[in-house]
Amino acid sequence: MAESGTDAVLFVNVGDSGVQREYAGTILSGQYTGSMNSTGTINTVGPNSTLAIDGTSSGTMTAVSTPTYRYRRQTNFSARLTEASSGRNLWVGNGQVNAGGLLFVGNNASASSSVAAIFDDLQKKGIIGPST
Repeated sequence: MAESGTDAVLFVNVGDSGVQREYAGTILSGQYTGSMNSTGTINTVGPNSTLAIDGTSSGTMTAVSTPTYRYRRQTNFSARLTEASSGRNLWVGNGQVNAGGLLFVGNNASASSSVAAIFDDLQKKGIIGPST
């Protein structure tokens, strides 16, 4: 490789957790039709509230419950820059990239972020020059 003008070779190992789904709670929405005669009190402490109602109701409640999920993925990587002529390690690094969201967690975010992190570190340490 040194004869062909190659100074160094970058080896990258990537491990991906894949997209992981976590339960984030349930949304309950509905409509009540009828009449209600009641009194009540609500007590709020921090993000939690309790409701106490005393009374009578006559009617129909129609509701739908929908579970919600959070999606995330984690990409772990290790990289090694090796001098082509001697096989000596010039730089060794590792790290992880996390991506998450409610709508979409794609493959490109983790892969491109891993590569960007590797080259940023190599440039900061002066091992490679800035991109042109």
